[in-house]
Amino acid sequence: MDFLPEGVRLAVSPLSWTNDVLADLGGDTPVETCLNEAASAGYQGVELGRLFPRDAAALRPMLDARGLSLASGWYSGELAVRDAVTEREAARDHASLLAAMGCKVMVYGEVAMMAGDAPLDAPMSQRLRMGDSAGYAARLTDFAGWLMGEYGLTLAYHHHLMMVAEEFDEIAAIFDAAGRELGLLLDTGHAAAAGFDYARLIDRFGDRIVHIHLKDMRADVMAQVRADDASFNAGVRAGMFTVPGDGAVDFAPIARFVRGSGYQGWLVIEAEQDPALTRRDPRHDPYRGPISRPEQGDAMTKRLNIGLIGSGFMGQAHADAFRRAGMLYRDLPAVPHLYMIADATPELAADAASRFGFEKSTGDWRELVKDPGVDVVDITSPNAMHHEMALAAIAAGKHVYCEKPLSVTVAEAEEMTAAARAKGVKTMVAFNNVKTPAAMLARQIIDAGEIGTPIRFRG
Repeated sequence: MDFLPEGVRLAVSPLSWTNDVLADLGGDTPVETCLNEAASAGYQGVELGRLFPRDAAALRPMLDARGLSLASGWYSGELAVRDAVTEREAARDHASLLAAMGCKVMVYGEVAMMAGDAPLDAPMSQRLRMGDSAGYAARLTDFAGWLMGEYGLTLAYHHHLMMVAEEFDEIAAIFDAAGRELGLLLDTGHAAAAGFDYARLIDRFGDRIVHIHLKDMRADVMAQVRADDASFNAGVRAGMFTVPGDGAVDFAPIARFVRGSGYQGWLVIEAEQDPALTRRDPRHDPYRGPISRPEQGDAMTKRLNIGLIGSGFMGQAHADAFRRAGMLYRDLPAVPHLYMIADATPELAADAASRFGFEKSTGDWRELVKDPGVDVVDITSPNAMHHEMALAAIAAGKHVYCEKPLSVTVAEAEEMTAAARAKGVKTMVAFNNVKTPAAMLARQIIDAGEIGTPIRFRG
């Protein structure tokens, strides 16, 4: 692990083999299989899994024989509804095990104040919210101080979907009110699924981060989960979470943080998904389809199949934006889906499809335009090719999103515009700043006559 800074270690969660809540997901996988594969992959440690022994005398030899350490283990806390003294007694056995195994942190997940008797099977809209963050933060601080004094363990608070600290403002309210005894577990996947950039936690609470879970999120699946108001467990079964690099999360900020902040601790790779359906190739994705929920059956949000021409710098930027759209905007009438990509050769296109996550690829842009599955043709090719490609796409009845400039001559641009109007398709040039909130507000202010007639703009 020479690529990691000194004091930083890499572990993997057993969730990649056996789910802690859904017993049928990997429930028949022996613990030995998990540990053997984790060790052979080069991981230095694992977190505690559902099927692991809860006795240090039994667990230690299993890990030692494979050169693995125990990174930490989840504790289901209830400080949202009970006092710190009661919580201490409930946590003793778990804390004793972690301390005996040489752990430095205890992962705390809040399981009180959740929806119904089976909260992870409830629609996500039924999540309960906390009113008294200050009182809750005080109890967490008390408990965290005891945990450190009694067992030498730092409390790593896990923000989590369907729990009282899901959204950024909820997490911030707790940590603003809590003492320095309380540490933060940063989970990249849960932040993305909650609709905020995890880098905000680094910026605001970087010095409180004591444990890191590296999880990715499939934005299109997550958007479907939100649209159907499905449950957390339904989302897990559908594949809303995945391993880093297989979804929409950008891991560059966490890499910069780990390298430059002096962080000391574990990076835990986590993929809370069905191990039997793990996607091996993004072009053959088993997770396509509706997210089932008993009350709504097969309700689905429309998918907008994107056909991208060009995989250069702008092509990569467009693909990334489409992939993130369902994560950042929850009420989209249609969710972009990376359907097909074209490039100058079949080899370049196939490589781009694999890297970006497109279903199909072709070395001939004309095949993309003709494909009946394509809804929108996105043109990021060299400028001189925009005219021919756009006219072909319009003639095929496709909507067109074209990088700027629209064409290399005014006459060609006018011809493209006239063709689109005649065909009745939607078109847009990638002047994306016109849709930023600041630009749209400025337009409203100008239209309302609040500042008169602008005669010059600089920005």
